Amino acid sequence: MRELTAQLLGMADVHSDTRSYALNTEDFSRLCTAYQKLCDEYPGLYEYDFRYNKIPVPLLLHNNDSDEY
Repeated sequence: MRELTAQLLGMADVHSDTRSYALNTEDFSRLCTAYQKLCDEYPGLYEYDFRYNKIPVPLLLHNNDSDEY
């Protein structure tokens, strides 16, 4: 999960130490765009909900057929 977070922040050009209150509109836009690209690459990621973690993230990332869940 840490690798995926690092990838998202890297794609969005947001430093990992940046506090949420310091993000501006452009940062949020880049984060959303990067998240969409990751969801396109890993379709199961979009449906992932950390509050109800029934499917481990690595399984979502290695299986591109989210209909199996």
